[in-house]
Formats: sequence, C-alpha cells, structure tokens
Amino acid sequence: MKIALVREKVGRFGGAEKNVWFLAKGLVDKGHDIHVFAAAWEDEIPGATYHRVAYFKGITFLKPLFFALKCKRLIGRETFDVIHSFERTLRQDIYRAGDGCHLEWMRRLAKERGFIGGGLIWLNPKNMVQLCLERALLRDPRLKKVITNSEMVKNEIIRNYRLPPGMIAVIYNGVEPVRGPVCAGAKRELRQKYGFRQDEYLVLFVGSNYERKGLRFLIDGIRPIRDAKVVVVGKGDEKKYKRLAEGRGVGERIFFYGPQRKLADFYRMSDVFVLPTLYDPFSNVTLEAMSYGLPVITTPDNGAAEVVGDEDGFVVAAHELTAPLASLKEGKTREVFAQHAVFAAERYTVGRVVDATGDVYRDVCLPCCTYHPPEERS
Repeated sequence: MKIALVREKVGRFGGAEKNVWFLAKGLVDKGHDIHVFAAAWEDEIPGATYHRVAYFKGITFLKPLFFALKCKRLIGRETFDVIHSFERTLRQDIYRAGDGCHLEWMRRLAKERGFIGGGLIWLNPKNMVQLCLERALLRDPRLKKVITNSEMVKNEIIRNYRLPPGMIAVIYNGVEPVRGPVCAGAKRELRQKYGFRQDEYLVLFVGSNYERKGLRFLIDGIRPIRDAKVVVVGKGDEKKYKRLAEGRGVGERIFFYGPQRKLADFYRMSDVFVLPTLYDPFSNVTLEAMSYGLPVITTPDNGAAEVVGDEDGFVVAAHELTAPLASLKEGKTREVFAQHAVFAAERYTVGRVVDATGDVYRDVCLPCCTYHPPEERS
C-alpha cells in the first residue's frame, strides 16, 4: 500500500510525534510505501519518503489552518491508497484523533477557569481556528474512518458530532519495549545521582502544561504524607507552581527538572507515577510508567485510565489523591502493584498498534482494491 501519514512534527520523542514515528517504522517494516508529510522531523526512518510541509508561521493562531491548506495542496499532487492524518487537516481518508476532541477540551478548561476565564477560552482565536478545523474535518463526506486512542474520545466525538459508532475504531497507544521494575542497586545509584535518599517516597509527575495536567492537585495531595517528594518533569509555569507549593507548605518537597527527552532515569528511581489530568485523550507516559513497574494514579479524564486495572493503580478524581498515595507508600503493597502494572503494559505494544491500524487501512481500501500482505505475495 502507498500510505500518506500527516503530522506537523514527527520523531522518537514526545507524545503524538512518537506515535507517528513508531507507526511509520512498523508499516515500512511490513513492506508498505510510506510517505510522511511534516513540517519538521527527527530520526528519519530508512525506507520512508519525507515531504517537508513549509507553510507561513507569522500569524500564530492561524498556523494550524496554514498547515492544513499546504498539506492538502501537497498531498493532491500524488495518488495514495490511504491518507492518514494525525492533525486536523482538510484532506484525509482516516483521521486519528490523538489530540482528543477540541470542543470537549474547551468545555472542560472553561469550567476550570470560571465565568470570565471560561469566556476568554471561547473567544481565543487559536481555539476558534482549531474548532473550525475539527468541525470541517469530522463533517467531511470524504472522511472514511476515525481512529481514537480511547473509548472516552470516541464517545466525545459521537456526542458532539453525531458520527456513527461504526465509523470510529479505538486503538489504544502502544509502548515499546516493556522494561519492568528496576533492581534495588540501580535505583539506589540513580537516587544518589539526583540527590535523593533511598528511604524517601518519590512521586513522579510528567507533563507539559501544568494546568492541564493537574499539578496543583498533586501539590495538595502530598501535603499530609510525610517523606513524600514530587519529581516534576515537563514544561510549564515553574515559578507559579513553586509559589503555590510554598504557599501550601511543601515547597521544599517539589523538585522541577524541566523538559527531558529521555525519561528512563526518572521512571527507574521513582516509586509511583501520578497524573491528575483535567483532560488527556490517552497519556503515553501513563503506559510508559506502567511498563517500568510504577503503580499509577490518574483521573477518569485520562483515556489511559481505561487500561489501568484495580491491581495496577488507582483511577480517582483529581482532588482525591491523598488516600491512594498513602496506600502505595507501603513497600510490599507497591511491589504487588508494580508487577501487575508491567503485566498490563505488556498487552499494549507498538506492534499491536501497527497491526490494528493495518486492519483499518484494509477496511478503508476494501471497496477499491485487494490488499495482499507481504508474506502472501509471490
């Protein structure tokens, strides 16, 4: 199959960028002719063809529209069996809603910010452009299939845009490889490297946009738990949240490390992963943390909560973190959860995502072509 994959940025790091990279590599390995349309990329995949989408970036809030228009023009120059977009664009057969339902996110953020702040959300030109693109995309008669990474997002799209359920396929994100819990010696060395004691209770938070990811709830949640320290990785208003932590009396227990491209050290030295997000279609880091043997605590507003079982962690409201954090402080309890978390993560591999996505491609192409997998070709 000749397949076009569309994403503004593609690479081995990040969230959606990484999902596209691993999918492209898996499809190339299966013998497909893969064309990547992106404005920027890292770590080119041998065998894939890259098309640079150069577009005008001078007006910030119009960037998504300019990118969509340029992609439509470039893709129209060739013929593809499948055009698979990971962005809100204007020409695709399949749309993967990895960024969720923007209309739903606007509603949740508006509720969080109150009457005045919420009103400004709806007047923000960047949000208006994304919302218009989303509406145009999901109402495009040429759209054949939508892939979501959680049942949560599937239901949001059905509810807000009235798409038939059969038009939407749910494919959970994948993680590769599954690491498993780190040995005690390696964990001790990592803690020494970053200045933490072996007996301290380390809680890991990973996420950019601290407001959306719910960092303030975690700061409140650890207050009653002595010896609990929070390791914050990601990009956000660090000064604001340092002030918030100091105001709550836990300033000396919150440690900010900024954006990190490689998270392995942080997973390996931590005890628990917490993401009290206000909205996440499916947080990759939740599944990654599980693959490293970390029990997770997250909210029902994270699509990844759908793969967290009762023995892998806790799914609770953002303001109810203290009780599960306290229960996981006990080492033996944590060990049991850690083993179950690894077993759960093993079910969600990158290979599984590639295979499931290939099934969607075949369904889309079935009326117009007969597809033969590489192993069936003579």
